[in-house]
Amino acid sequence: MSADLRGQRALVTGASRGLGLHIAERLAREGIALVLAARDREKLDQVAEKCRALGVRVEVVSADVARAEDRARLSKEAAAIDILVNNAGIEVTQLLVDQSEDEVRAQIEINLVAPIELTRASLPAMIARGSGVIVNVSSMSGKSATPYNSVYAATKHGLVGLSSSLEVELHGTGVHVGVVCA
Repeated sequence: MSADLRGQRALVTGASRGLGLHIAERLAREGIALVLAARDREKLDQVAEKCRALGVRVEVVSADVARAEDRARLSKEAAAIDILVNNAGIEVTQLLVDQSEDEVRAQIEINLVAPIELTRASLPAMIARGSGVIVNVSSMSGKSATPYNSVYAATKHGLVGLSSSLEVELHGTGVHVGVVCA
């Protein structure tokens, strides 16, 4: 990272494992206070301890971004952050016709609705402050067709479109939006 972000506060969803764990540790190394969110409280606490050992303040929020009430709790946290990392995501790898309605809805809620709602919650304070960063973690499936992944790919394409549109929409506000296709 090139800018000095020490003292800022970041919310990272899906922080208990995978990319979320690595993102949290990297932000902690930069001196960024963290709000870590995920469903698995035990793993989340382990990540939090690793980050605290790097000398930053860490809050833990056990939350499932598929649930509207948990997104509402996280939205309150998002209103008071400098950096939002929408990392939580799920993937159901099978033909669309074989996916249940619940599997389809969960992918849409977690991969697209949650980032939209958390972004909306974080923007007013960021715009008022004239600074802020939103990072949406997408996938290469958000840039090209992938078989047995139609709903997942649709949600990740949505994140790419959301990010691109917001970056233009927020031009001149000091708030920046980026998307990572991992």
